[in-house]
Amino acid sequence: MFACASGACVPWEYYCDGYADCADASDELACGHTATTSAADTASTGSTASTAGAVPPHPPGNSLHSHEHDRSGLCEDHEYQCINGECIRKEFHCDSRIDCGDASDELDCETSTTPAGTAADDDDDADFDTDTDADAAANAEAECAPPAVRCDNGTRCVPLLQLCDGTADCADGADEADRCGEPMCALAACSHACRPAPGGPVCACPAPLHLQPDQLTCGERHPCTAWGVCSQTCRPHKQRHRCTCYPGYRLADDGFTCKSTESTPPLLVYSNRHEVRAVELPAATSRALISSLKNTIALDWRRDPASGALQLYWTDVVDDKIYRGTIVGNALSGIEVIVQQGLSTAEGLAVDWVAGNLYWVESSLHQIEVARLDGKYRRTLIAGDMENPRAIAVDPCVGLVFWSDWEAAAPR
Repeated sequence: MFACASGACVPWEYYCDGYADCADASDELACGHTATTSAADTASTGSTASTAGAVPPHPPGNSLHSHEHDRSGLCEDHEYQCINGECIRKEFHCDSRIDCGDASDELDCETSTTPAGTAADDDDDADFDTDTDADAAANAEAECAPPAVRCDNGTRCVPLLQLCDGTADCADGADEADRCGEPMCALAACSHACRPAPGGPVCACPAPLHLQPDQLTCGERHPCTAWGVCSQTCRPHKQRHRCTCYPGYRLADDGFTCKSTESTPPLLVYSNRHEVRAVELPAATSRALISSLKNTIALDWRRDPASGALQLYWTDVVDDKIYRGTIVGNALSGIEVIVQQGLSTAEGLAVDWVAGNLYWVESSLHQIEVARLDGKYRRTLIAGDMENPRAIAVDPCVGLVFWSDWEAAAPR
């Protein structure tokens, strides 16, 4: 919302739209035109937007960040007044991020050449005073997330406002390359402000609005409230957001993806009915963990909390048994049968690694069963109200079980 000089608020779309929506017409003061007011408005306020003596939105000398500016202006002492009349927090002035709709908070600022990850970046993260050392390192890396450009072997981070400005800040000119010569903002669909960047136009929003996940429009809803903005966790940061990662992961250069810091190559394990195979990533090296199976359909795994070993669970619908084995090197060892009686067609399997339970789907019996990981204390969990259950998955952190039903008339 835009704050009128009188203290009232109007929606941002009414700001500088050629009509006085504030009673004192302050929403049209800095717009370069005379606002249209009704006779009733003029009579009640005794003025129009062009009345002499109205408070100028941008006092002389551009001393808007100083306590010496005219206190009859629109902003408080702790705020910075943009050229267009907006008020933002004073610490947002010259922070290398656009907070004013007209980007005036980043004009005439001293250029910082401090590489990302140095003390200057830490100061910028002062509003996250609860960060751990790992968080601080992740935040420093995220600080140079796109559209900012990292160059000079990672020692320099060029912020948005220094991109496509005609001055090469990177030794290889990466901040002035690609699309910088195009009139990109003239064709952009940004709802508010736009800045050019080598990869294309970048939209920005005035306080207190936030750039939405479509990267075009500004709204009052913070992007962190939407699903899919970050691959793991999202943290509000001024008028933007910052993606962070869980322990054991680091933020990739795209500012979105979290990558594991585990040195052991990940395994993609699957069954082709007669073998359980593992593909080592990213080398894509494939090997058989166990062969000579009859008809292995479902499998799942867990890491043993005591030994750290990877345990694999699988079903064989010909043997009608559920097996368990430990991945050691290039093969499975310690293979044992944990459920061997009363199985019909166990086509889905899921391990609850928190409570230590094993869930499976009995397609022929139309039910879901559960037991401990060693097969003991077996119980029927759900029976009936399903025609052809197949796959099953669990989310033990929230206590939910999910399954699919291939009922011909109503698959779900």
